[in-house]
Amino acid sequence: MWLGALTILILLPFSLFIRRAPEDIGLLPDGAKSIPKSNNTSQVKTEHSISVSIAMKSPALWLLTISMSIGLFSMSTNASSMVPFFKSMGFSASVAASGLSVYGVFSIASRFLWGYVADRFSVKLAIISQSFLTSLGIVFYLSVESQTSLYLAAAYHGLMLGGFVVLNPLIWPAYFGRLHIGAISGITQFLTTFALAAGPIFAGFVYDETDAYTWAYRTLVVSWIITALVIILVRPVNVTR
Repeated sequence: MWLGALTILILLPFSLFIRRAPEDIGLLPDGAKSIPKSNNTSQVKTEHSISVSIAMKSPALWLLTISMSIGLFSMSTNASSMVPFFKSMGFSASVAASGLSVYGVFSIASRFLWGYVADRFSVKLAIISQSFLTSLGIVFYLSVESQTSLYLAAAYHGLMLGGFVVLNPLIWPAYFGRLHIGAISGITQFLTTFALAAGPIFAGFVYDETDAYTWAYRTLVVSWIITALVIILVRPVNVTR
């Protein structure tokens, strides 16, 4: 009980800094070309957004859910098994851990890279590119033969895979707008969470059956390609208010 009260006490002051929309602080939403006349949340209501009922009837919602589920499954499989995978390749625990650190540093940097790509081109094109390039990164992992190549593969993979963390939340408002995105995300995240949870179980199962992670990572090569191919099939939804 006291822990809950302490948590509320710590978090409550931060609520003063929460803002509902970019317009609340004079910024533009993604893709906006001009500054709205009034910088407040009423601007969100004037945008074209897809209602929950229409979104659920559209192929776009379910194709995106499938694609993001496969991507999240692939990401969690990789994250949960990276160090054991490095160790199974013959590297020491310290080298495997340092490989994870290299991955982490470049994964942080990838947020800026893929955020720029999404702004410069489109979120859809960014995710397609990121998925194909991440698949190639898995191939690099499977080809590692030295400590140097391990670090290079980890750096490349961090730059590619890390982008999915940024792009996944951006793809939903890109297709469905902002007004109903909370309800739409609630529906889709209920489904994608199962895929996210399945990754570590899958990696562990493959290791138990084969005494290696090779087939798990070969599966990831294919899964990232499927993620990209499904995204290619997604078409814009007819816009309604």
